[in-house]
Amino acid sequence: MEVAYFQMVGQGKARNQDALFAGVEVKFAKLNKARLVEVPSSGFCLAVADGVSNSPSSHLASRFWLQKIAETPLDKIGARDFFERNFEQFCEEISPVAYGSSTTLAGVVIDECGACRFFNIGDSRIYLIDNAGKFTQLSHDHTVLNDMIAEGLAKPDGNYASMYNALSQCLIADSEEYDFSVYRAKCTLKPGESLLLCTDGLTDELDDETLSKLWQCGDGLCEKLETLRQAVKACVGYDDCSVVVASWA
Repeated sequence: MEVAYFQMVGQGKARNQDALFAGVEVKFAKLNKARLVEVPSSGFCLAVADGVSNSPSSHLASRFWLQKIAETPLDKIGARDFFERNFEQFCEEISPVAYGSSTTLAGVVIDECGACRFFNIGDSRIYLIDNAGKFTQLSHDHTVLNDMIAEGLAKPDGNYASMYNALSQCLIADSEEYDFSVYRAKCTLKPGESLLLCTDGLTDELDDETLSKLWQCGDGLCEKLETLRQAVKACVGYDDCSVVVASWA
């Protein structure tokens, strides 16, 4: 299993509101070009968190949750009690200095056989990339529009105003906001496939079809990721972007 990541701060910004965990330590760099990282062969966790920009000091929220993931045994990460156990501390630590600080989150635990247990809150995403380079979203975007679709108030193929893409779920440093939803699912990674986790700094700029085309331009994992990074960098006003990939060669 090969793991690589990149991270960069948004255009014109002084601080990265994202956080990234590539199985070893939490990252929140202004710039880390695509690079490989060694992870335990017995199993590991990958995660990204995207501080919600319209909340105060949102970098505190994203870093808090990924640090908790880094400190937690693999079999406990992402479970309901993981969030229940840490949410109270989240509010106690962050609320006094940045009340309402918020983040989205996506994570996956992968064992030595390629079995994946993943979860997300908000619109940080997880994709399965097949042998042909096709991107298939596995995570669920917690947005107002998707909530409306689930309730039969909107159509999946309808054309709606961008305001309906607003977040309906995220982790908020407010003790009254404990009733959040976590999407959980499982899959098995097969030889030749990859699992990609990203913040919306990637997907706001590049749609799934574009991602699939760009993925096929590079040879090695780092080259593929660097192609994605450069494509985001070429976009005007791009946001913080964090991407981590596990690939079964």
